[in-house]
Amino acid sequence: MTEKKYTLKQKTWHETKKIWVIPFIIALAVVIFGDVSQIKLQLYTLSMSLFVLLALYVVRRWMFPEVSLTKLSKKASQSSIGAAIVFASVIFFVVMILLVTVAKAQMTDENILKKAEPFMPMLVETFEEHWAQAPQKYNEGGKIEQETCGSLSQCWNPKVKFKTSQEEGFGLLMITVTDRFNNFEEAKKYKELKNWLWDDRYNPKYQMIYGVLRDRAQFAKYATMLEGDREIWAATLVAYNAGSGTVLQRRALCLITEECNPKLWFGGLDSVHKSYEDRILYGRPLWKMRNTYPHNIIKIRSEKYRRFL
Repeated sequence: MTEKKYTLKQKTWHETKKIWVIPFIIALAVVIFGDVSQIKLQLYTLSMSLFVLLALYVVRRWMFPEVSLTKLSKKASQSSIGAAIVFASVIFFVVMILLVTVAKAQMTDENILKKAEPFMPMLVETFEEHWAQAPQKYNEGGKIEQETCGSLSQCWNPKVKFKTSQEEGFGLLMITVTDRFNNFEEAKKYKELKNWLWDDRYNPKYQMIYGVLRDRAQFAKYATMLEGDREIWAATLVAYNAGSGTVLQRRALCLITEECNPKLWFGGLDSVHKSYEDRILYGRPLWKMRNTYPHNIIKIRSEKYRRFL
């Protein structure tokens, strides 16, 4: 039998197709050799990645039914440059999917708590000193997780930074500084923080004091407007993330909206919003981002901190 020979271009295309086997081999290795407690999350993340790929394929077929990516790729591979581009594109795409999958798989409650535990005594002490009667203190742990845990390396890191041309955020509570407002200077208006220096901005104790003092003030404000600690905490968190004006505007709109309960955030104020909140920010409507913030903290992240707080 004569062995089939491939030209360099054909071999490049042939090998490119094999790249798609890599994610499935890695997934299998994770299941066989990985930590049993993480397998469920890892499989879920891999499933979500595959779902995204399928969704992209369906959308592409719907929008461009006459375009065949297979034919385009084969045509491109007929030239050396085209083959190289196809090969590099596939490699890049697969690697990005794998990086995202691995990063998400690391974000288990167990790994997050390992990052958080060294700071728990400090957070407990901060509440005892500045808001001892606070209900559901564990929501503060969920808030810190929400603000810092974009990746495991940043999780519960008081030196974490986020900087763009328009704003800078830092620390456990992502204290924000922009051209329009400076939350660091606002923090110094509390007598407990009046001596806080910019050079010492990464001090976790001061960061926690700021978070607790600000939440204490906002909680007291909304305690007369909403019913139940969970609902008041939700409004408090929205105020921290989006400003007190957002809560007050939502409440005013809810008061004139039929079947909207102004004493609730979940199922109340989160069901209405001003038209300006339809603006797209980071690929999502602003109102949805604001609604997601307290939902993620209270309903997903905070419970794991109950044992400490």
